[in-house]
Amino acid sequence: MNFLIHSHYSENRQKFFPYNLKGKGNTSDDFYIRLEQFSEKVVSKGLQQFSDFIHRKQESDKQNNKPAQTREDDLLDILLSGVLWNEYNGKWGDAIELQHAVLNFLYKLRKKYPKWKDRIDKLRGKLATQWLDNKSKRNIAPTLQNFSKLVLWLNATGDFREEALRINEVTNLLATFTPEYQKELLGQITLFAEWFSNAALPNLNEYTWGTDYFLDQQHHKYHGREDYFFCGRKEPEYHLNMVGAALMNRSLRKEFREAEKQILLLPTCMSANKNCAAKQVGHTLKCSHCTPECNISATSVEMEKLGIETVLIKHSSDFSKWLLPWANQKKTALIGTACVLNLLQGGFEMKRLGIPSQCIFLDYCGCQKHWKEIGIPTEINVDKVKLLVEK
Repeated sequence: MNFLIHSHYSENRQKFFPYNLKGKGNTSDDFYIRLEQFSEKVVSKGLQQFSDFIHRKQESDKQNNKPAQTREDDLLDILLSGVLWNEYNGKWGDAIELQHAVLNFLYKLRKKYPKWKDRIDKLRGKLATQWLDNKSKRNIAPTLQNFSKLVLWLNATGDFREEALRINEVTNLLATFTPEYQKELLGQITLFAEWFSNAALPNLNEYTWGTDYFLDQQHHKYHGREDYFFCGRKEPEYHLNMVGAALMNRSLRKEFREAEKQILLLPTCMSANKNCAAKQVGHTLKCSHCTPECNISATSVEMEKLGIETVLIKHSSDFSKWLLPWANQKKTALIGTACVLNLLQGGFEMKRLGIPSQCIFLDYCGCQKHWKEIGIPTEINVDKVKLLVEK
């Protein structure tokens, strides 16, 4: 009996690595309830601990005519600064400036010349794995100078561009204060992130229990690949993205609900048909309902009942380009859908472009590009989407 339980447990780890928002149940309902509860704890503790700095940040933004942020937005910037520092400090070597310049040039090149993307990605993967995966990780002091190197490292991987912008917002303000205040606050930020990582485990580990299995059993196969760092993230980063998306949804909800029109964006990894017959309509891709049991088809039908348009996005790399027509307007709101590691970055991007938005997670990963030798159709919690669009 124990053997059967262990075998089933291992099988589920393999099927649903690195995360599964359904946990041990049939839906992700419990996940969203527990996420909101834990997010409240994070906000309560964080706003109390960083009230002085957040006040200074908001005063500075006002004086410099920067877009106003909620206190929760500023807290999220603080939290992600600490979590990413704790996870990656010392990963860079002595030549990070040059390495960043080379890898950033290649990243821009792949964006400019899509037909070269595969070749450039192979080169970037080999160089990034060789240069940026410093095995002799040092426990270095969290200073502004070292945080600037962290930002270079994050940008060099190509996977943290929006997060790097948020860290710069924190450190740029800190640079205007005394060295004593800088040292004290950076120490508090890293300790707060350590508390967060420990506190998240009993609340969210049920949904990320496949991460360690994947890192132990599969991640070595990604050495030299362009997605080596993307797929190599540990549980604290999954939990950061979960809580971060919850906080962002909260701060953007009012303007989202005030929009005249709402569009749900679905990734094509939800398709049950490898030969998906989605049709190009203008600059958008629409479901043609070629496969009735497909999650995209079923979700589109449900959204149509609510007057919500559904649009397909082929891959996260297409996301930035697709967003541009919707930038800096308030009439049309978007609901971004992605796996846990992509959702927060997409949310930051929509916010930076001035697009009213909300975000919802895929219940689990299934794409062939990053996680599965044979892709499995992903899905979302449709009831949660309905709650998002309620007036």
